[in-house]
Amino acid sequence: MDSEGFVEDAQELRLWLSRIELAFIQLMVEELYSQFKVRYTVNCLKQKYHRIRQAYNTFVKLKNHTGFGWDDQRKTVMAPDDVWDHYVKAHPRAKVFRKKGLDHVDLLDVLFANSQAIGALAYASIQGPPTSDEERDIQSAFFGVGINSNTDSIPIDDDIDGDDDPKVGRSSGNDGG
Repeated sequence: MDSEGFVEDAQELRLWLSRIELAFIQLMVEELYSQFKVRYTVNCLKQKYHRIRQAYNTFVKLKNHTGFGWDDQRKTVMAPDDVWDHYVKAHPRAKVFRKKGLDHVDLLDVLFANSQAIGALAYASIQGPPTSDEERDIQSAFFGVGINSNTDSIPIDDDIDGDDDPKVGRSSGNDGG
């Protein structure tokens, strides 16, 4: 838990007590009913949640895209018309953010900021399953990068009989071992 009381650790998230989960569900249901006198089905709430999350993900990708600036005061993304035109052609869902930012973006950051896949492994839940070729591309992007992708082999001292030969396990750097 951070200094503001937000749970950030995945381990802590798995430890939600059933009474906390129940309070969360009751809060959603009761708050919506008390303010608007409307009761929504679970399916309706799930769909709304997914639409909000999808809009958030679209907005964040737009905000972080090269060529766009951020107006913190207006909470909106700014760019020249040609940059917008090019981006919207490739990402039509972003068009709604051209004139106005995402409502409640600060609160949505709290909800969704750490739950977003990025880079080669990003795959939207609304996308169909990947083809074999796409899956191979994803795997090669994943396994082809990382902490071990550009490292040399490290010699291992397997002198288990303890004869302390200084040549064992050492590499001169020229012979690869």
